[in-house]
Amino acid sequence: MGQQESRQSAPTVANQNTVQWVEGGLNQIPLDYVKGGKLKNLDLGWNCITSIDELLSHSKELQKLELSHNFLTSLPSNLTPFSGLKLLDLSDNQLERIPNSINTLTKLETLNLKNNLLTELPPSIGSLTHLTGLDLSGNRLVDLPDSFGDLHLHSLLLWNNTCLVDSLARITSSGADCARHILGFIRYRRSHPLPSRFSLIQSNIEGVVCYADKETETSSWVDPRYYLYILTLGIVERRVFDFSMAPSNLASLQVEMALLNTNAGRGNKRCGHISPDLAPILLPVQPQLLCSNNLCTHKANMQCGFLFCDVCCTSKECVVHGKSIKARSHHEFNERAETTRKTIESMHKPEPEAFRDKPRLRLSLRRTHLLEDSLRDMMRANAERLKLRLNVQYFGESGLDWGGLTREWFILISQEFTKPEYALFRPTADNPNVFEINPESGVNGAHLSYFRFVGRVLAKALFDRFLISAYFSPVIYKAIAGVAPTFEDLAKIDQQKYESLKTVLTTDDVEDLYLTFSIDEEAFGEVRTVELVPGGESIDVTKENQQDWVAKMTEYYLVGSVAEQLECIRYGFNELIPSSLIRDFTAREIEELLSGIVEIDVEDWKANTIYSIYTVNSQMVIWFWRIIERMNNDNRTKVFQFVTGTSKVPQGGFANLVGHNGPRKFTINKLNKSREHLPSSHTCFNQLDLIDYGSESELEDKLMKAIEMGLTGFGEK
Repeated sequence: MGQQESRQSAPTVANQNTVQWVEGGLNQIPLDYVKGGKLKNLDLGWNCITSIDELLSHSKELQKLELSHNFLTSLPSNLTPFSGLKLLDLSDNQLERIPNSINTLTKLETLNLKNNLLTELPPSIGSLTHLTGLDLSGNRLVDLPDSFGDLHLHSLLLWNNTCLVDSLARITSSGADCARHILGFIRYRRSHPLPSRFSLIQSNIEGVVCYADKETETSSWVDPRYYLYILTLGIVERRVFDFSMAPSNLASLQVEMALLNTNAGRGNKRCGHISPDLAPILLPVQPQLLCSNNLCTHKANMQCGFLFCDVCCTSKECVVHGKSIKARSHHEFNERAETTRKTIESMHKPEPEAFRDKPRLRLSLRRTHLLEDSLRDMMRANAERLKLRLNVQYFGESGLDWGGLTREWFILISQEFTKPEYALFRPTADNPNVFEINPESGVNGAHLSYFRFVGRVLAKALFDRFLISAYFSPVIYKAIAGVAPTFEDLAKIDQQKYESLKTVLTTDDVEDLYLTFSIDEEAFGEVRTVELVPGGESIDVTKENQQDWVAKMTEYYLVGSVAEQLECIRYGFNELIPSSLIRDFTAREIEELLSGIVEIDVEDWKANTIYSIYTVNSQMVIWFWRIIERMNNDNRTKVFQFVTGTSKVPQGGFANLVGHNGPRKFTINKLNKSREHLPSSHTCFNQLDLIDYGSESELEDKLMKAIEMGLTGFGEK
């Protein structure tokens, strides 16, 4: 070992389980340190090693092998001796191929092949079912095998593969979740044959083909299935992808793919039912699939899944027969909301009867670090654990969470993540109480994780029937529903911009305004030009294209500068609740589902109150309602919040109040204590405890004092 110790005489770390020998000038495996086969972690990065064959007979227990920045040109043909590896780092070597025996590394979780000379991957890589992280950046890959779609990656890097086929390169450069969409496209590509009007032409680059369109007699480097895959995504989600050079008449290709998919496994039989997943594809091009709204006078027997007309589809005109209708009058909001609630309840995990036996998702929080701690605990949970009831606990506090602390948490966390110091949201131009995404949120390097967390919070509130205390722009509500915003939405966010665009839209001499398809924006003191279309800075706005310009400007104002953030919110929301469940609601209705009703209806309150020991005719009860009726809405809200922990009534009114274990009505209970005591509340049970006071004025005085002091009874029952 004398030669290889010339720069470093001994490893940095050397014990029974781990050897770390970095920058040691090694040109071969230091066998003296790895013999015995008991080693679990071996790090030999930044050396001059050219082969690892000698390691094969000493790798029985090896779980972590790091060989970055060496001179490996090949790997052993049989990798079975490394079958125990969980992490393998071969970055910055000179590998030209990966052997088929890679499939024997069945426990592998992380594989780093960055900055090698790979031009292809073996099909057997799809067998690595435990692989979650893969770095392939900086290679010479042309395409990925179809078996790649069998992987379950959480992280995938493909940057700087200069020969990568255009479809994969576009997904990689989109800024979207690379792992999700690369895998999604490959799965789509292998399950859908090339549309019949296209043929393949082999290029002079090995593995790269050109797609010839026989109908238009044109050709492209982009697989037409790339565009078809993008069209299967949500409207907001697809905006980040390059859609240039799309083939003409994409609708006919959608129908061809949808029909192939629908008929798969059914032979030549016709099927009258169209899957809701196919409805968005078929609806624009299949006139026989008519609107499912009963008010549509041209309704036929064929249904279109969950899509309706007008507001439900965010279209100003019915997509079936072109006549504007009022679709909302068919499904009353309360009826649709109740149906949605029942659907969500069916998604809940079965629970034991006793509350103390119910499994919980614990949030262990510090009030001084509420956002950071909440993010940590909520984001470590998978989709199944998200369905569990929350159990909120604060360090240094002894309160038990029977529902009241959870209710409070939803209020506090929604106030917290809209604070300006986090730069995630900002007030809209016209309403300081309504929030939109801050285009400069990227100052926080982890901002996309925070937006995904926001999506999870919104979904969890709806899932467990709690309310949040923040209000958002219609764009955010429509994003979680998978619906595109409209020009009219801009009026609700920034009236000045709306009126400005409306003026341009109605101007006859628009050329005199000297506008182009670009916009100058300022960020952190620097002004940069954003092109609305490729080359937009040199495209003048004319009478012929002014509508396109207004549409592009609207898209930029509402979505373009925050598309990635919107997608993360939608993604987080969909981890618990699919967009299809709320697509039938307007943005205003989604707001009410999430944030409740501000105005308190006293008659509704009375009608949905129950009494314990007291009755509706008890003197204390009569006085209480007289006091409530005299109050303004602000004071009524304070009383309601004192008892329930929230200032807003849930959608559908007081009948939909929830407690620690599901629906629980407002309760007035008699407490046998002396008149010196103040009324108290149990927010977990929506219960107000009153004492028999001597007069109505005494009751009012004691009630307002209790509210000012904020008396609550967490865990008393």
